[in-house]
Amino acid sequence: MYPGAYPWALAPSEVPLPPASPGPGFEPTDLPDCPSGHAVFQVAVALALSEDGAVRGISVGLRCPEDGALCLYVDNAHALPDTP
Repeated sequence: MYPGAYPWALAPSEVPLPPASPGPGFEPTDLPDCPSGHAVFQVAVALALSEDGAVRGISVGLRCPEDGALCLYVDNAHALPDTP
């Protein structure tokens, strides 16, 4: 985010988001996994913006550079302004 911008938070949805970091309830199986067992990924992030430039959605895709396996890790999660 840039100075003066409203921070945003991802809205709860019916599809649970992947865990952001290890913590309560985190399982190693929650981490992305390449079908070939590789642990390095290329990441692509797409932001959906409103007319005023505010972030309204986010998608995250992962690709294994070793074998080309693709995974849409977060699919259009809705972002809401998180006003203080």
